[in-house]
Amino acid sequence: MKRLCLILVLLLLPLLVGNPFAETVSWMPPTTWSDGATVSASDKATFTYYIRIWRDGSPATNYYLGETRNGATTWTDNVMVKANAANPTLGLKAGDVIWVDVSTAYKDPTSGTELDSWPDRKGAPVKWTIPGAVVPPPPKPIPGCNPPTGVTIK
Repeated sequence: MKRLCLILVLLLLPLLVGNPFAETVSWMPPTTWSDGATVSASDKATFTYYIRIWRDGSPATNYYLGETRNGATTWTDNVMVKANAANPTLGLKAGDVIWVDVSTAYKDPTSGTELDSWPDRKGAPVKWTIPGAVVPPPPKPIPGCNPPTGVTIK
């Protein structure tokens, strides 16, 4: 019974606490075009955002990390794992310092070409240190899963 309770706790833990090894990058959409005109809500809903990173001290060598589409302004994944999977020579590890930046892309209504604000109009990059291993909180006891009583040794 105890083993069954432990298995249930381990299976349910990711559902209860989410992915403890993921980070969320979030941002505010641009409110104006480069000419100063206001960006409409309908235009914002069509934007694609590209997330890029680079090592501290190496801004010329940036790496694609991910993207969101249809105006979504948050991206969640494990930054270190995702970056190393996409760029095997990068070799990021806990404690490394990186910069994270997000660019805005939209489809030109005349040509249909996607126009990305990178690298001419970069955002405000954020400096970030990759955290060490995250230890998930201890599982909460499941009701009805009590330890045995009356244990004896003879």
